[in-house]
Amino acid sequence: MKCKTQCCDGRHARLPHLFGPGFSRREFFRVSGSALTGYYFTRVLRPIDILAQSKAATEGSARNCIFVFLGGGPSHVDTFDFKQTESTPKDFQPETYGGITIPRRLFPTISDRLDRITIVRSAMAKAAVHQLSTVWAQIGRNPTGPLGSISPHIGAVVALEADTRRKKTDVLPGFVALNAGGIPGSGYLSARFAPFSVTPSQGGLSSLNHPDGMARFNERYALLEQIDGPLRVNSPLGKKAEDLDDYTEAAVTLMKSAEVATAFRFTAAERTRYGSNGFADACIVTRNLLRANRGTRFIAITLGGWDQHSGIYAPNAGIYATSRTLDTGLGSLMADLGAAASPETPGKSLLDESLIVVQGEFGRTVGKVTGQGGRDHFTRQFVLFAGASVRPYGVVGQTDAMGDKAVHYGWNAYRDVRNEDIVATIYSALGIDWTTVRYDDPIGRGFEYVPGAGSGQYEPVREVFTSAPPPRRRRVI
Repeated sequence: MKCKTQCCDGRHARLPHLFGPGFSRREFFRVSGSALTGYYFTRVLRPIDILAQSKAATEGSARNCIFVFLGGGPSHVDTFDFKQTESTPKDFQPETYGGITIPRRLFPTISDRLDRITIVRSAMAKAAVHQLSTVWAQIGRNPTGPLGSISPHIGAVVALEADTRRKKTDVLPGFVALNAGGIPGSGYLSARFAPFSVTPSQGGLSSLNHPDGMARFNERYALLEQIDGPLRVNSPLGKKAEDLDDYTEAAVTLMKSAEVATAFRFTAAERTRYGSNGFADACIVTRNLLRANRGTRFIAITLGGWDQHSGIYAPNAGIYATSRTLDTGLGSLMADLGAAASPETPGKSLLDESLIVVQGEFGRTVGKVTGQGGRDHFTRQFVLFAGASVRPYGVVGQTDAMGDKAVHYGWNAYRDVRNEDIVATIYSALGIDWTTVRYDDPIGRGFEYVPGAGSGQYEPVREVFTSAPPPRRRRVI
């Protein structure tokens, strides 16, 4: 069976190669079948009625989350699950720090920050297909499943959970997305939890300034409310009308706040230090938003360019270029957050209370590079955690010499780490009960923050944190 995706040129010859060696036939039919069988069979397989009712004990060490998504699928064996092969360039300069081997040529700055980092190496995507796995990673469930089409981004769930703690001074949106066009939104949740999507620039947000001045805008807005306001009360449009009100109210709040304009501006010198590119701009704005402490609790940043089917080792291009961008921007962000005092907790830094998560939709093929000098799609991948109470120089899991199969999972569940587990880990770090089930979804089926978490199917990777308990007795899966 040939792969029909254009990006891989039909090189995925067989199903096991497309979905990865760790993806069993049973898992394949469960993933694909959920779109076909829908509500009825899915409920039989995992009834919500048996979900745990007690509140889960969360890690609760972070107030903020920075989710860096590496679009295209970074090669794990060339980055954070480094494997020396006959194809590896000699100038990668692999060095070992606290038990972590990393190519210093690609990550000189991050190499110096491993005391705040844990790398999960036993992670595995359930499909090596870009769009499917990209959405899966950001909603924490199968997009083709019963609730996939109405599922919110994990950042929207974080914004919802933080909403009750917002203060009058919290004028910034709870969920901000930078360089992240086309990501999942708030799903069936209110539009006020949707991502505030921005492509940052040095000049800030020009859209905050009305061309006729604020006084004229206020007059027009008052007239709009006078004419249109009564029509929106008990509107037959229902949620659409409510969402429009939420959008409008949020936009007006942003326009009237001087702090918002400041958070999205930065200097040329700062941009140079962070790398002088779009990712650098996003990292600087992320720092500014967290320093401002005005309500933003989840920030998503997208860094694309990792779909390196050819020329992965091309000089000053390929993985050299993408890694340099990630290293300079993320390393500078970690340094500045570590130097900034927490506005809420004396004695802590912003890095101490901010969880950073870095991952792509999947990894890339192992061993020798292809005839085009690249690597194709592969389900084995890494996930990097930093900040908050993340374990220093931490590694969860170990793969074989090729970077293919996990020879040691490194955590309590004794299996591959899945996207659902990563999402549960994020929620736990933020003090959110990942086993929560909401019954306000339009289908009336019950929306689980993490599908199957209440029955123990997925759970946080506690070994990421310094407070991780000792491994429990091995479970039979």
